[in-house]
Amino acid sequence: MIPKKIHYCWFGGNPKSDLVLTCIKSWKKFCPDYEIIEWNENNWDINYNQYTREAYQAKKWAFVSDVARLDIVYRHGGLYLDTDVELKAFSSKYMQKNGWLVFESLVAINTGLGFAAEAGNPLIKAILADYQGRSFYKENGTINLTACPYYNTKVLRKLLPSLIMNDQTQNFDLISILSNSEYQQFACHHGAMSWTDTPK
Repeated sequence: MIPKKIHYCWFGGNPKSDLVLTCIKSWKKFCPDYEIIEWNENNWDINYNQYTREAYQAKKWAFVSDVARLDIVYRHGGLYLDTDVELKAFSSKYMQKNGWLVFESLVAINTGLGFAAEAGNPLIKAILADYQGRSFYKENGTINLTACPYYNTKVLRKLLPSLIMNDQTQNFDLISILSNSEYQQFACHHGAMSWTDTPK
């Protein structure tokens, strides 16, 4: 069973917007018995790898979070939610699985929509390992703003050969992939697109 923990990342130390505060309030409402843990540069090593170090230096906090959330859930287990995800409901059945991820579209699975897993889940470990040795910069020296669904989906398609990219809920031994329509029954991703923000 997945532990009753909600993890979220807040790097950079900026004040939380009204949207972020509204989303966190919804987590408390629908998961009142869950421990909510904020992860930031004070309790997570931003020098975890080259990618996170370079993304942090570029003040691209969302890309730091792309890696941090995988490491955090792999080590601790629990539910991860981006700060622009508002819960509309929640069922304990989603915490009785080995883990779950969500289809963002017909071509991508996005850990930013929220995901959950038991500590030590091998698929989460594999997605995390894909960032090892990766630079946040292209060969020409410009920032690589390739979003996490591209990398994450590529790994999952390799490790789950029977996965069909059809935005339909599918269950595997180690993880379930939820359809976006099922996800929308309990959560709303407001799509704040923080990863596109210009560094301040």
